[in-house]
Amino acid sequence: MKYDYEIIRKKRTGISISISEQNKITVKCPLYVSDKKIDELLDEKSAWIEKVIHENSISLKMNEDVINYSKIYVNGTKIQFFNCSDRNIITDYAVHVKSRRSLKNLFCDMFLEDFYVKIQAISNYLTLIPQSVSIKNYASRWGCCDGANNLIFNYKVFMLPANLQEYVIVHEICHIKYHNHSMDFWCLVGSILPDYKKRKKKLKEFDFITRLY
Repeated sequence: MKYDYEIIRKKRTGISISISEQNKITVKCPLYVSDKKIDELLDEKSAWIEKVIHENSISLKMNEDVINYSKIYVNGTKIQFFNCSDRNIITDYAVHVKSRRSLKNLFCDMFLEDFYVKIQAISNYLTLIPQSVSIKNYASRWGCCDGANNLIFNYKVFMLPANLQEYVIVHEICHIKYHNHSMDFWCLVGSILPDYKKRKKKLKEFDFITRLY
């Protein structure tokens, strides 16, 4: 089976295949790997590739209204979105903003206080206290724990369902103890969220949101 894909050749030892939410296939490989070898590998991985493409297509179809900015997620619920409105407000039925640049401040005004309470409760339970907590507009991630144990969260986390917000919080707080994704790290996450694998997988369905707004 033939696929359209982008090849990125560089100094590296292995071959990796990635598929974006828009079903763009990218192959990263060592400089010496031939096109024929890549085609053979893609054929070997065809079942996985088709599965991911199918799942992405379903997600794109389900969220077409969010991608075209006619709707928006608020705490996991999809509601109407009105850009270029005369006010900045979130109601039970719609989000109104004067411009998309207003979204960060609006979501923070509405939800940040309760979010801080959740962070503090989980931090105290784990006895892992961050140096600071802040909110940014990331374009490709939900959160970050830097080397100084400062936690930074993407404001778009407020668009996620509550259980996924909790997963993002726990994930970043656990990085205070383990600045990696080792087995010890995941064991710590699992001690708080036994179903973290399901939440982690579900979160991927919302990753496209980080590239919007």
